[in-house]
Amino acid sequence: MKKILAVLLAVLMLAALFSACGEKKAKTETPAETKGEEQKTEIPNPVTEYASLEEINQLLGGKLRHPAVMGVTDEKFSVVEAGDYQIAQYEYSVNGIPYTFRFSPNFEADISGIYEKGEQLFADRASDEIKEFEGGKAARFVTADGQYVLTAKDNGALDLETFKSIAAEQQALAAEGGNAEGAAAQFVGDWHEKIAGRGMMTVTAENEKLHFSARWPGSYKDAYVWEFDGEVGEDGKIAYEGGLKQLMEYDEKGAATEKERIENNSGVIWLDEEGNIVWQDNDSEDREPAVFVRN
Repeated sequence: MKKILAVLLAVLMLAALFSACGEKKAKTETPAETKGEEQKTEIPNPVTEYASLEEINQLLGGKLRHPAVMGVTDEKFSVVEAGDYQIAQYEYSVNGIPYTFRFSPNFEADISGIYEKGEQLFADRASDEIKEFEGGKAARFVTADGQYVLTAKDNGALDLETFKSIAAEQQALAAEGGNAEGAAAQFVGDWHEKIAGRGMMTVTAENEKLHFSARWPGSYKDAYVWEFDGEVGEDGKIAYEGGLKQLMEYDEKGAATEKERIENNSGVIWLDEEGNIVWQDNDSEDREPAVFVRN
């Protein structure tokens, strides 16, 4: 009898143990299912991506522009929903430094998206400002259309004066109305080739069109000369065609004779980060860009 009772007791204990395990498993599964239900409810993304800078400018009436330098990568165009107003956002990189350029017709809000010690970066929104923050720099300026903020997360790679010049260029373009007369004015003047100083270039402007005259001596008795026109594109570059390139030979009295003629010369011209002209002549032998600095 004792053996029967012992066996029954053991069976009851095992049954109780399995029952407890089953209850515990059920309790752990319920939160998982609830969590799954919660995951199905997504918070709407406040950022809408677009295909071009022109699109976001048209939507909000801004004048965000491509920087007038070579080597712009990782471009992204979007509109950020910020409560009761919107922000046009242009993200890009130059030489590995990420930039964010923003515009909003809202004059009152801080649109930088940068906080320092829990405070918004641009507390005073009544004036243009340039500030440094942890890991980068930011510039805010206001036009008749709204406010602009340019940030660079450079981690100390840019000195403040260089950043100021980059911000000033973008401010000038926005104030002038874009990559037209404002951008063209940056090319106007007399220039000489940076390394040897032998090449010379003169740039004049009539409205949005630029005229280039260049001369590059090969020796005391010959020189290449160029004449061509171009306009600044949305990317800040001047891609030209139909230019005239001549190799001129000079006698002892300075009289010139044409030795070579290219009537459809083409190339690309842009400004580097220091504001120098970079010129790629597609008909040059080595096709290496030349850098020109102001006289």
